[in-house]
Amino acid sequence: MRPLSAGRECLAVDVRSLPVRTIASVRVLPHIKRLDECFGDFLVRVTCPCGTSRHIEPEALARIAGRSVTLAALASRMRCSQCGKKVAEVVAVARPRPRGRK
Repeated sequence: MRPLSAGRECLAVDVRSLPVRTIASVRVLPHIKRLDECFGDFLVRVTCPCGTSRHIEPEALARIAGRSVTLAALASRMRCSQCGKKVAEVVAVARPRPRGRK
C-alpha cells in the first residue's frame, strides 16, 4: 500500500480558517417568491446585516403570516433576535440533502 501523498504534495486545509458560508453553503432558489410555491419543499433563510442568520420552515411562517405572503413582505416583518432591527434579507434556499445515511 502506498501513501496518499506519493508523488504529490498533500493538501491540508484547516476548516476553522474558512468562512462559515464556505463550509455550510446552501443553494439559493431565486424563482421562489411566495411561501406557497413549490409545495413548501424549501427552507427560508432570514439574514440580518449584524450577522445573525436563521433557517425557518415555510409552514411555521405560513401559520403566522399566511401562505400567500411574498418573501419581500415577510422581510419587512422579521425582527432580529440579536440587534432588534427590522432590516432582514429573506430568501428561499434548498433543503440540504442527506449524506452518508443508508
